Amino acid sequence: MKAYLTTVRVYWRTFVITSGVLLAAGLTWLSLTPLQYVSNVQLLVSINGSSTATAYQNDDVASGRVSSYIALLTSDVVSQRVI
Repeated sequence: MKAYLTTVRVYWRTFVITSGVLLAAGLTWLSLTPLQYVSNVQLLVSINGSSTATAYQNDDVASGRVSSYIALLTSDVVSQRVI
């Protein structure tokens, strides 16, 4: 314990300077980094009355719906409501 206290007394300036530099660097990084908001969503696209026999035929319809949903979800209107 005595050796530890002796080391602290000898290197206290180094500790204070290093802590101050790291604190300044962290505050600078926080103030210069723009805020970024991220959101994730999963959608299940299905067709009412779909059965296994018609699933392949409905695949084109579901693909078309997905394309329209992507355009809707990435629109500015939805982004503003999320924010």
